[in-house]
Amino acid sequence: MKRAIGISLFASLSLFSIYTLYQKNLLTQEIEILQSTNQKMEGEISQLTSQIEKLQKEKSKLEEEKSLLADEVVSLQEQLSTSNTSTTCNCETNISKLQSELESCQKSKDRILAQRKKLAVGYRWYKNLYNKCKEGK
Repeated sequence: MKRAIGISLFASLSLFSIYTLYQKNLLTQEIEILQSTNQKMEGEISQLTSQIEKLQKEKSKLEEEKSLLADEVVSLQEQLSTSNTSTTCNCETNISKLQSELESCQKSKDRILAQRKKLAVGYRWYKNLYNKCKEGK
């Protein structure tokens, strides 16, 4: 009976050892799978981190470009405002000069017309005088 108990105990311990080795094997395989998955995820994380860094650099460049463009827009708006003011002032000055020249031309025209009338009157008077002299009167 002792012998049967011993054999039974030995068999139980052997089965327990086999079961423990089986569980250890399963856990080892699971650990290897998890380590492999972990390595893959670390690679993906590294790639994503690299992409994020590239996108952040690109974002910085775009923000700088945006800032430069905004400065250029402000500068162009100032130039346009100055140009419009200058053009308006130039146009007003030109209009004023042209009006002054027009008035001067009008005065000259009036003076010429008045002289022409005087000349016409004088010519008629002289012609009449000449005709009278020719007739002997």
